[in-house]
Amino acid sequence: MIFKRSALRLAFVLAAVLLPACVFADPITGTLNVTGTITVTSTGIAFAPSGSTGTVLADAFTNTGTFASLNSGDPTTEQSGTIYDLNFTTTTPGSTFLTGFSSVPGATLDVNSLGPGVFGTAGCTAAPAAGEICTPTGSPYDFVDLPAGTGFDTSLSISISGTAVNTATGETSPFTGTITSQFAGSYQALLSTLGGGGSDSSSFSATFVVDGGDGSGGSTPAPEPGSLVLLLAGLGAIGLLASSRRFRNLPSATR
Repeated sequence: MIFKRSALRLAFVLAAVLLPACVFADPITGTLNVTGTITVTSTGIAFAPSGSTGTVLADAFTNTGTFASLNSGDPTTEQSGTIYDLNFTTTTPGSTFLTGFSSVPGATLDVNSLGPGVFGTAGCTAAPAAGEICTPTGSPYDFVDLPAGTGFDTSLSISISGTAVNTATGETSPFTGTITSQFAGSYQALLSTLGGGGSDSSSFSATFVVDGGDGSGGSTPAPEPGSLVLLLAGLGAIGLLASSRRFRNLPSATR
């Protein structure tokens, strides 16, 4: 009897240990801040260096959640990632957008939609003036005229949304982001350049915020396969011991 009780206690202890082990793998969550160089046209954004992809550098201090491991604390050792160009007419929902950071190898951001811009078209034909705003028809770009000496600079921003994927587990979480850049001259001048088929290049910064699926973002975690096997084994052991005990307690005539 003492042996039976000890074995049953051991089985419950085993289950208590294994149940916490059957945890859900962490979804992607937190804030990612990056910088780089872009070239803008009326139909899309190319990230430097030229080609279908570019390189971005993660900020060394301000990333959170899954991306906190990118905080090297040293601006001279910022970790690089790969970013894919955006074409406003051919980029498809679910396309890979940002990936490749060595300290978060399972994290990939897939783009689902861009914009639309929010400023409207009323200021697009206005004369340059500090604080003047414009979103061209059908464009995701938001433009603002900024005072610069005796002239103006242009602030350009674009919003993006999509899905952050933990490629190791298949978990998904929604993200939103903003890409911001500044160009010399008024946006009226930049619009003229882009409208004529031209382009302009400048540095940019971007912030991406990922909802980790805490009930407001729709992440669907899955159990770790190895932990699930261990849990089932532990529960099976409890079931066998309980069945064995019931069997031994039955009258001999019913066995």
